Amino acid sequence: MPVSGIAGVKLTGSATSGGVDTVSFSVNGRAYSVSQRASTVDINKIWRLTEF
Repeated sequence: MPVSGIAGVKLTGSATSGGVDTVSFSVNGRAYSVSQRASTVDINKIWRLTEF
């Protein structure tokens, strides 16, 4: 994807203790996501905020 198309890109994520961690990625309205049990990597213990 060229840099000129970055306006159509969205990345979101959530991490919860004992729940399910999810990452969603969309390009021009077409969405993709993946989820995994939070206990797999326990990222909720360190992940607070990400900004690009």
